[in-house]
Amino acid sequence: MTTTKAIPIAETHAGGTVDVTVPMTAPGEAGVHTGEWRLRNASGQDFGPIINLTLYTRPGCSLPPQFSFFTADPETIGPRALSLLSWGQVTNVDKLEIVGLGSVDLNGNRLLVQPDQTTTYTLQATCGTNTVTTQATVTVDTSLPIFAITSITATANPANFSGVCGEDGKKIDFTGSFVSNGPGVVQYHWARSDEGYSNPRILIIDQANTQTFKDYWMLGASLSGWKEMKIFAPVESDEVRASFTLTCTP
Repeated sequence: MTTTKAIPIAETHAGGTVDVTVPMTAPGEAGVHTGEWRLRNASGQDFGPIINLTLYTRPGCSLPPQFSFFTADPETIGPRALSLLSWGQVTNVDKLEIVGLGSVDLNGNRLLVQPDQTTTYTLQATCGTNTVTTQATVTVDTSLPIFAITSITATANPANFSGVCGEDGKKIDFTGSFVSNGPGVVQYHWARSDEGYSNPRILIIDQANTQTFKDYWMLGASLSGWKEMKIFAPVESDEVRASFTLTCTP
């Protein structure tokens, strides 16, 4: 991607920062192309992490685009509920968009939507002068109640443990549950007492009932801690904490 093997770095004081620019040209052939860069000191010794740059190049298209799938789940929701649009990889395409929502990933992805009325979403793929569309409809049923979470709980198992934790540590299982009053999609995450937290997770709900989901924490040393579960879309909940005490003995 470049014939340049080394890029000089401006003199930088300790604790300072500097931007480094490396001009590169994407290869013409289709495929995955990776370049690796690393810092080098004045003595010629490499140090620090290897910095990877990966480019994905696609062949030019001339045929009509082809979809793998485009769906909405749930297809029917109540007012203020979320639905999840999902699509797979699209081939023979230069541009992919959901009309009215903007460009989206050519390789497939998911997108949460919250229509206030029945809405048909159009996935539109373009290759040169060829344009192809596919659609998914989310029906908003106004006879259903406004989407809500009516209760939420979290537990740790074991909540109290004293014993040998083993070479791999002791596993604490966490169970979260909530009651929804209708179909929709919920986003939630777990936060931990050591300030760690999970990435946002998605749970699709087909009907009003109790939803249960699990998580765990592997620990190799004694700790009194907790995990908190919080729902933050489509409605925010208070954090619900599951506490535990772990005492590791020889």
